[in-house]
Amino acid sequence: MPAIMLISWNESNLTILTLGVIVLAVEEFFMSLIKRKYWSMVIQWVLVEEITK
Repeated sequence: MPAIMLISWNESNLTILTLGVIVLAVEEFFMSLIKRKYWSMVIQWVLVEEITK
C-alpha cells in the first residue's frame, strides 16, 4: 500500500470521525436542551396544578 494512499485514507477516516463526534455532540446538546425545556414545562405544570388546587 503506497504511503500517499495510507495518508489520504487516514485523513478521510479522521474527517469521518470528526464529523461523527460533532454530530454526536450537537445531538447531545439538543437532547439536553429539549430535556431541560421539557422538565421546566413539567415543573411549571405541577406548580400551576398545586396553586390552582
